[in-house]
Amino acid sequence: IRDKLVTGVQTCALPIYSREQAGFALGGPLKQDRTFFFLSYEGLRQRESRFVSFMEDTSFFELRDDQRDLLTALSANPQLAPLAAQLGARLRTTPQVFLDTIRYLNANSGVFPFKNTGNQASFRLDHAYSPSHQTFARLSFSDTNTAGGAFGGLKGPSRGANYNVQDYGVVVRDSHSFGGGVNEFRYQFANRDYDATAADALGPEITINGLAFLGRDFFLPSTRNEKRNQFLDNFTFVAGAHEIKVGGEY
Repeated sequence: IRDKLVTGVQTCALPIYSREQAGFALGGPLKQDRTFFFLSYEGLRQRESRFVSFMEDTSFFELRDDQRDLLTALSANPQLAPLAAQLGARLRTTPQVFLDTIRYLNANSGVFPFKNTGNQASFRLDHAYSPSHQTFARLSFSDTNTAGGAFGGLKGPSRGANYNVQDYGVVVRDSHSFGGGVNEFRYQFANRDYDATAADALGPEITINGLAFLGRDFFLPSTRNEKRNQFLDNFTFVAGAHEIKVGGEY
């Protein structure tokens, strides 16, 4: 582990890679030919590494060909030679001149830890009141917690984000057949809690086009809660050679 630098993000000396995914499913009758249940769970544990590579080639610190040609032309003139020397020193990014810049770039380049934990669960009940009347209800839940996401390549860890997202929902459906028709009622409720925070809470956002993307993302933090309710009822019946369906949804 290298020391924390400007961003406070640690770099792994040896890449970490561990991914575990496990789950189970269980179902069966609670009452013979009447009530059935189904339960499932799946978990994901990721302990991996992300790679940021823009400091592998530091040629961008040196002068471009057109800059070098300009300085050569200026140096040929004795009166402009001192100016050329000053410009050459300023146009080169060196630790002696831009210590904090070099330190910040080094702190955001290398191998960095990535952690993700996810859980998904679902529970369902089916019940038959009669051969023509059935009901089911389903409860679902998911939770995702990510530390060190949304970075890699040219995006430094200071541009990354941490996510905490939780979803749960309920669905109830009732189906009843009678008199040559079928009536279906369905209700759904869903809730989402979304929380995204910047790895570098203070910022600012720094973008060096084609080279590096650093600092707090302009759109973070982002926190919101979403709720959704749905009511649906429709009636389907057969009239001669036609099947007609009417209903409403809110």
